[in-house]
Amino acid sequence: MQRIVHFTAVTDLFGPGKTGFTEGTPGVDDATVVTGDWLNSIQEELCEAITGAGLVLDLQDRQQLLKAITALCSVPATTEAAGRVTLATLLETLTGLNDEHAVTPAGVKAALEARTVPDATYTTSGIIELATTQETLAGTDTTRAVTPAGVKAAL
Repeated sequence: MQRIVHFTAVTDLFGPGKTGFTEGTPGVDDATVVTGDWLNSIQEELCEAITGAGLVLDLQDRQQLLKAITALCSVPATTEAAGRVTLATLLETLTGLNDEHAVTPAGVKAALEARTVPDATYTTSGIIELATTQETLAGTDTTRAVTPAGVKAAL
């Protein structure tokens, strides 16, 4: 696509380097001449968007571009291709049962904060606090785990 390129175009109408059109002022300046190159550029950009969405050009359908944009924005993202993403709810994030919705950083944070890990026991994996060397040497703590360095110090 390109902006209108003709000496009758209005220079910087929409900002630096952004030409535009004018209707002109009779006896003062000319209206912008719409060139064949510009019209062909616009036509092909629009037609490519429509056919790229899998639609067939139809002279009678005045909503083809809208249908094309809607179709192109409806393609779901995959691990192989970009596309539309639906965000996971907190429940979906916590349960992990939906593999089609994306999780935001805020969702990950909320899931991590909501996650509860049990304390470790003799039969259950979980969170455990490590004993200091002094606690290991005392030998009285039954809730903390001993590290190899603590065992070496105790020997």
